[in-house]
Amino acid sequence: GKYEAAEAMNRRALDGYEKALGKEHRDTLTSANNLALLLRDQGKYEAAEAMSRRALNGSEKALGKEHPDTLTSVYCLARLMHEQEQYSAAKPLYERSCAGFQKMLGTNHPTTLACSSNYASMIEKMNNASSRGSTSSRKKRKRSPSIGTNQETNKASNRVSTSSRKKRKRK
Repeated sequence: GKYEAAEAMNRRALDGYEKALGKEHRDTLTSANNLALLLRDQGKYEAAEAMSRRALNGSEKALGKEHPDTLTSVYCLARLMHEQEQYSAAKPLYERSCAGFQKMLGTNHPTTLACSSNYASMIEKMNNASSRGSTSSRKKRKRSPSIGTNQETNKASNRVSTSSRKKRKRK
């Protein structure tokens, strides 16, 4: 793919949002989260985690811990940890995002369902690994086939952000 060009464009967009709107504006934070997803897809896990945590911390501060955009950042970080088989780090993030999405969006919302499905997939992997006597010393993988695609995460992220903006405009 054209990851290098996409990364450069995402970094320019993030820089532009920061200058125009500030580091804690919700559009800036969404841009940071999008960059984290792109970095993850390139296998740049340390940079992806740093950007994802930056987006999460900013969202918690600017929007609150239960805002759908904040929960999306929690969910994206959970998926990043899951893909790296860092299950103990992913589990509380999944639990927080699943519970938050259920409360804020409802149990049948597509984002809630996707989050719950990925969490269940991770729990199943953990149970299978422990039943085989496996340890966490397994090698990190670039992509886990049981996890939804980045396109699925982006759709969830965009769906939540769009529905939040529509609600904000109506008020």
